[in-house]
Amino acid sequence: MTHPATFTHPADPPKHPNATNSPWSIPGAVKRLGELWADHSATQIAAILTQEFQAEFSRNSIVGKLRRLRLTTDIPAKPRLTIVRTRPEAAPLQCIEVEALNLSLADLPDNGCRYIAGDDHLFCGHPQQERSSYCPDHHKLVWLPATPPKRRAA
Repeated sequence: MTHPATFTHPADPPKHPNATNSPWSIPGAVKRLGELWADHSATQIAAILTQEFQAEFSRNSIVGKLRRLRLTTDIPAKPRLTIVRTRPEAAPLQCIEVEALNLSLADLPDNGCRYIAGDDHLFCGHPQQERSSYCPDHHKLVWLPATPPKRRAA
């Protein structure tokens, strides 16, 4: 007996790449699984379905299908660790004693502060702090130290 989902002619390709590999496409297989799951182990169900439908059902395929159908009650879901990212509260804007040079991007020197000083996209332009895109005063205003993400169980 051939598997009903098996395509033997090359002109009849499967509609889905996994269609030829899934014994769950056999009519009645899922219904029979529903009848067996309360009284049998996954290994026993796999052996019964393999014999009845002449298709290979593995223990893992039984467990996976039961979970997807939400028929299992004895297997608690594992708690997952989730990464909770918290953003620090924005510091209130501070008035800085630095008078911006109000340079356009074209006029900004290579080592000029990249802090946007106004609504017209004009830049501060004062010399940058070492290893920063900003002058020392603007660096203190905009830079926050990196904090590792906190982990907690969901």
